[in-house]
Amino acid sequence: MLCNDIQVRSPSFAIVNEYPCEPRIYHADLYRVSSHLEFEELDLIDESSDGILIVEWPEHAGDGLDEYDVEVSISRPDPYEDLRVITLRSPDPELATILASLEFEGTEDA
Repeated sequence: MLCNDIQVRSPSFAIVNEYPCEPRIYHADLYRVSSHLEFEELDLIDESSDGILIVEWPEHAGDGLDEYDVEVSISRPDPYEDLRVITLRSPDPELATILASLEFEGTEDA
């Protein structure tokens, strides 16, 4: 993937940010989307068909995002520490096996 020197911001107010990467990345924040119909009006699935669609708050899409390749969950077990737990899941058995084999090494910022 080619995407250098891109500053990523949450699209909370714009709903979708598009990044000129190869392939193109569409980053959607559905926090303010209140229904399946409102999600459908955005036409994100078709609009992002030439790239990768990354969605925050996918549950706000109702049934509009039934299918996905990878679900990324980020949690913070202890609100007083900077530790984050990242969980990757996929409904595709082959992709799930690949995800399960990944190993991540944490880093700390000084």
